[in-house]
Amino acid sequence: MNPAQAAQIVVLLLALLLSTKTIECLEAIHQQQPLLPQSTRNSLQALAGSNSSSSSFYPLLPPAIPLAVKSPYLSAWLATGQEGGNGGYLAGRWAQFWPIQFPQNPSAYRLGWAGLIQVNGQTYEFMGRPNEDFIGNRHRRAIQRGFRYTSSRSIFEFDADGLRFLVTFLSPIAPQGDLLRQSLPFSYLTIELVENTLKDSDVITVYTDIQADWASGDHNVNATWSLDHFNNTVTYKLGRKEQLKFSEQFEYAEWGQVIYATAKVPGLTTASGQASQVRSDFVSHGKLNGIQDEDYRRISDRTAGLGYSVPLNRNENVFNKTEEAIEFSLNDYPEAVRNANLIDRQIEDDARRLEISSNGDMSTVDVIFPQFPALAYLDPQLLKLLLEPLFKYSQSGLYPNRWTVHDLGRYPNATGHNDGKDEPMPVEEAGNILMMSLAYYQLSKDEDWLAKHYVILKQWAGFLIDDGLIPAEQLSTDDFAGTLANQTNLALKAIVGIGAMAEIATKSGYQEEGSNFRTIAEKFVDKWIGFSLNSSGNHTKLAYQLKDSWGTLYNLFGDRLLNLKLIPERIYRIQDDFYPHVANQYGVPLDSRHTWAKTDWQMFAAGAALTIQTRDLFLNKLVNYLKANKVNAGFPDLYETETAEFPGRSNTSTWRVEFINRPVSGGHFSILALDRLNKVNGVTEFPFKNRHRNSNDAASIQPIHRFETLAKLSISWGAVLGLPSNFHCLTLGSSSSPDIHHYRLFISYPFCFSFSCLMIRPPQTNRSTTQKGSILIIFLIPIWKFLC
Repeated sequence: MNPAQAAQIVVLLLALLLSTKTIECLEAIHQQQPLLPQSTRNSLQALAGSNSSSSSFYPLLPPAIPLAVKSPYLSAWLATGQEGGNGGYLAGRWAQFWPIQFPQNPSAYRLGWAGLIQVNGQTYEFMGRPNEDFIGNRHRRAIQRGFRYTSSRSIFEFDADGLRFLVTFLSPIAPQGDLLRQSLPFSYLTIELVENTLKDSDVITVYTDIQADWASGDHNVNATWSLDHFNNTVTYKLGRKEQLKFSEQFEYAEWGQVIYATAKVPGLTTASGQASQVRSDFVSHGKLNGIQDEDYRRISDRTAGLGYSVPLNRNENVFNKTEEAIEFSLNDYPEAVRNANLIDRQIEDDARRLEISSNGDMSTVDVIFPQFPALAYLDPQLLKLLLEPLFKYSQSGLYPNRWTVHDLGRYPNATGHNDGKDEPMPVEEAGNILMMSLAYYQLSKDEDWLAKHYVILKQWAGFLIDDGLIPAEQLSTDDFAGTLANQTNLALKAIVGIGAMAEIATKSGYQEEGSNFRTIAEKFVDKWIGFSLNSSGNHTKLAYQLKDSWGTLYNLFGDRLLNLKLIPERIYRIQDDFYPHVANQYGVPLDSRHTWAKTDWQMFAAGAALTIQTRDLFLNKLVNYLKANKVNAGFPDLYETETAEFPGRSNTSTWRVEFINRPVSGGHFSILALDRLNKVNGVTEFPFKNRHRNSNDAASIQPIHRFETLAKLSISWGAVLGLPSNFHCLTLGSSSSPDIHHYRLFISYPFCFSFSCLMIRPPQTNRSTTQKGSILIIFLIPIWKFLC
């Protein structure tokens, strides 16, 4: 091989397609630039400099590593934590679907996704557990030398008989305003050989497959699969034989097809059959025999594998319909990498300067609320699109209550709550949507949008005036804690919501109404202070009537974020001084009833902090929790502050709550969102006298290394995993087609969350195909709901 040869990219497309359309067009992609910058390659090699077989982890080892995280149905993770995880090694453990069962069951939520690399005739396992069967490679395993994550990537470095290679999982993020790219839910897997470890005489072949267990959550049902050819594309299609539309088993979609596609490149071979046999054939021959198994059967019966084998050598070889979205994504890989570098750099720079665990509801307002800081920071238009379905339903007249609807119904059917019997959080939801609406306006200056929704916003504010200051017994967003009357933090949310309505009215040209709303909010603040402070005046109470209680007053963040200046400085100062006295090893408890905390509210409290010390208290405790590595799930947002475990994880507990990889992780962006809102609102100093912002105000969190230059890597293999939506059916306002899309935005582990939005039919594109030699993995799903 010629080390100077341009990198060969093989991109695998793995998709879950929830429509009857078939693949009609895929073109090859040849990436002209290597995937990883020199700085990243150098840092990984430095981590792996030792001859030890142990891996390094930078900046830390998270409890679960995201591999392909793009939608409710494409959410593949590597469990690493102490509850049965394997410590962060890609080889030796199957990927798992996001729920990640506890207690551990080896087959629960398993996603068979295997990787083998053959170096000069010797085969090594590097992904999954293909070695659990006797496939003839004497159970050889590539040595994992290092792992690191950035804002958009999970990167592993391996050594196989002296050959170094990188395995990178990239979940691409589009720049602000690029809804077309953002709506393509693809993730990439790439494999790159490190140039200075490659010999001219080396013969390298890479193998990967998926198993039939991707097709259904019920492994006793029959699956079918097929291999199709179209133009320069080879496509495996896998699905449940008996399709159950809009149904789920253990959170899996029970309809649609998994698509496993690759570009036709020289030396590409394929095979389907019993997974262990297909892998054994690769070990024996360095390629696949092309035999396609047509004995369709139960998933658990001789579990089928759909495999590709590609030699990494000098051979050069990618929308009106879903198929065109696939083609676009294949061709768009260079742009995805460029955008990933940009978003990594943006988040790092800003952070430096500032230093499904659900009941199946969708478009849940109190879940969107903690999510919205990330959307406000990254792209405010996404916040608008996220809120629009809620306004559309509320303004239809179908929902009978005065307050804001809690959600749009069960996922994936979105039938609403025409009987008004949604989960009762009236004050919570009304306050949330008023604050988010003002935040969107402040970022966009979209007066037409405010005018369109002014009447319903005024209705919700009126409800808060009547019922917000002294809330009746009801749930807050922390519904796992149960109902409670006179909640201090909930009343604060109502007051901030009324204050937000004052700004909305004024900006909409209703100055008199705006002045009235502001006066009411200010009067409520005075009464609220009298109700909420304890007898010593050194902290607020959880509820007005509970004399010795206390709580994390995270709804102060709304006043600070929107620059309302309703709440006086002394309340901020009182809370700042109080939190250190109740902090535990891994965080400040949510309130005095329990020792658990929520990660999103910890960051809201950090954003509302008056002092650097209090802000850093929350940030550092949260980092300690992540480092504890006690659980196997993608950033659980509810945890015990004394043990860093899920609440209820004990032999004596009969109750357990597990919140995993939820949209609320968007709340981790609260400080970045605050900086952005401060800029548009002209805030150059703290909202209180003589408290100027310090330019050196930075939390003591180790920053992610910056991507700057591109490294020259000799050969690489890439894969894309995604769940693209069925774009041909999307017309805004159409009554005959779904208009809500769900997709997952992977920002920065552990900042991984989901969101939904309205999507308009993307413009037609005719992109020329100039790249070659790629394999693509995609999960295609026309997801059109919002799970929370």
